[in-house]
Amino acid sequence: MADQKKNLTPGADSLIADISDVSGQVISSTITGYSGKSGWADCEGDVRVHFDGIRTPQVESDGSESYSCYGWGFCSPPQCNPVSGYDGREADRHRDWSMVRHLPGDCYPFYGKLHFGIESFGHNDADREMYHSGAVFFYGHRRTEQTLLCKIERGKEELTSFFEGDEDHIAWTLRGNRGEKMEISLPAKDLQCAREIVLRRVSDQKFGRQMAKVFVCGTELSTPWYAPDHNSFKRFLEDEYVIPVKDFPKEGDILIAIEPQKCGGMISFNQFGIEVYRR
Repeated sequence: MADQKKNLTPGADSLIADISDVSGQVISSTITGYSGKSGWADCEGDVRVHFDGIRTPQVESDGSESYSCYGWGFCSPPQCNPVSGYDGREADRHRDWSMVRHLPGDCYPFYGKLHFGIESFGHNDADREMYHSGAVFFYGHRRTEQTLLCKIERGKEELTSFFEGDEDHIAWTLRGNRGEKMEISLPAKDLQCAREIVLRRVSDQKFGRQMAKVFVCGTELSTPWYAPDHNSFKRFLEDEYVIPVKDFPKEGDILIAIEPQKCGGMISFNQFGIEVYRR
């Protein structure tokens, strides 16, 4: 269980869990908002969860209610949700507010890191002076199951923009290419005992619906690399493509090819840096 005590973080997400050097699966979480001087609290604000250091949140709700799947209950009795721990007090007495999410049917695995935060109200408003605490329950063991094999950072174009999430005020300048075929060569000996290869890519999501075919040693994989996201303001997106290694050759080099394809009438697939992991 990862647990954080009450903390006021004006301008930043309230941190509920931040763990590293652990791999496992999240099974449940609970969050409580506490009022400051304003005397008002709720669990409003986006829940943003990062797995394994990926800069784009892998879980990003459009409000706490959508994350907890209606676990917040109603703001006045007799309508309340006992699973959330909310006691159904009167609507004008929002001095604390809880929500919970159980994940028995979901699968939120992580292979080395978990960073779980909640935005304070609309955009970490300092004047609301709202505190949060919470706990994240997970099955796990004390080891990292993901190893970085190589980084590829090259390209003709330079772009300065931001990632979505808690650190969306930090500008990054990266170099990359658009619409170009890319090849990655990996020694087969580096893949011994691995279950899968993970390609982690930074891209420009100004134009949405990116798609590429992926080939391993000349054989096209059945699932294309597809990213439907689109954000013309926070333009950097970090996503992953997973390749099982069970059918890889045991000797020599493994050649992975990425070929951008038309999607929505245009080729928008691009890369501003790729990392290759084994796990």
